[in-house]
Amino acid sequence: MESKLFSVSELNNLIKDLFLEFPLFQKISLKGEITNYKGANRSGHFYFSLKDENSIIGCVLFKYDSFNVDIELKNGMEVIVEGQLSVYAPSGSYHIIVKEIKQENEIGSLLLKREKLKEKLIKAGYFEESHKLKLPEIPNKIAIITGKNSAASVDFKHNLERRWPIIEIEFYNCLVQGEKAPADIVDNIKLAENSDCDVIILGRGGGASDDLNAFDDENVVKAIYDCKKPIIAAIGHEINKTFSDFVADFYASTPTAAAELAVPEKNEFIRNLEAVKDNLNNKVELEITKKLRHLSNVKANPIFTNINTLFEIKLNKLKESRNNLDVMLQKRIEKYSSKLESYQLMIENFNPLKLLEKGYSIIKDENGNIINDAKAINKNDLLTLTLSKGTVKARVEDKKDE
Repeated sequence: MESKLFSVSELNNLIKDLFLEFPLFQKISLKGEITNYKGANRSGHFYFSLKDENSIIGCVLFKYDSFNVDIELKNGMEVIVEGQLSVYAPSGSYHIIVKEIKQENEIGSLLLKREKLKEKLIKAGYFEESHKLKLPEIPNKIAIITGKNSAASVDFKHNLERRWPIIEIEFYNCLVQGEKAPADIVDNIKLAENSDCDVIILGRGGGASDDLNAFDDENVVKAIYDCKKPIIAAIGHEINKTFSDFVADFYASTPTAAAELAVPEKNEFIRNLEAVKDNLNNKVELEITKKLRHLSNVKANPIFTNINTLFEIKLNKLKESRNNLDVMLQKRIEKYSSKLESYQLMIENFNPLKLLEKGYSIIKDENGNIINDAKAINKNDLLTLTLSKGTVKARVEDKKDE
């Protein structure tokens, strides 16, 4: 095999790309002793090494990640770091880009506690497929349990309405991390379960593994397991699965994936209706062709050549069958056409621009937030009114709360 000639830069960049493409290198936990630590440099970054009895590897903790580290680093300290393996192409050296640092004894205690809970939940059958509920084909209402005004809530709403514009969405705002989060999540699961929703989405944005601890809480897992309505868990990312992801009826790695599970896609749904219509037409045409062919065969039989009466009887039956098929086809076409028109009308009625054409407007404050409560407006506030055609700036001179 002929060798390929590389420049040094090409080879180092190739190795860097290979590191970035290898999933195992994107999230690594590494145990070792801190050495060569000299504190932060002028840019606020921390450079040090981890070593064991036989080897050493360089580490960098960037300033913006150092705020997540709540221990004082010292040479000789035994730690476990989590981060990403990377290559610095100019020098051809590899190192760990550190995201989290924990002292070894602390990590061991937390992992042991989590493993014990996992064994308990598995033994109790919480992760069994047999208890999981099915999703409705066409839900009317979705309950979303997530952080208030979070990026995840915006993503869930956008993706659900993009796929199925007539879907009704109700948000249940809750804490998603911290000591009080598990109880808040449990309360909101029960509220959503007792509502008129068809499906519940439990989610948040991604984060470090510690940020997702609330979704590993035993009470949260039990609340999901006991819920009588199907729950889609969309928590964190693929590499950070929680116990809530395992016990939920369905798992989604992103808000987009959760929307794809929860609701159909409008254009695909319409295409399916058209396919049903075409299939019925084809079946009717095929049946007619078969009947005509059969009639031709009967007519060609010498036995029936001179028996015109029998021929007329068969012909009349055929006409009657064809009429019946035509009636059946017309009813089917009218049924599915009516459904299609109904869905199209519903989609049109939910178009927000239609409401604006009727004289409604969208009111936003100076920060671009939508105002739907007079209590959120104060005298002299500058508001933006979006009309069917154009926008208007207005200042509040007086207001009356309900």
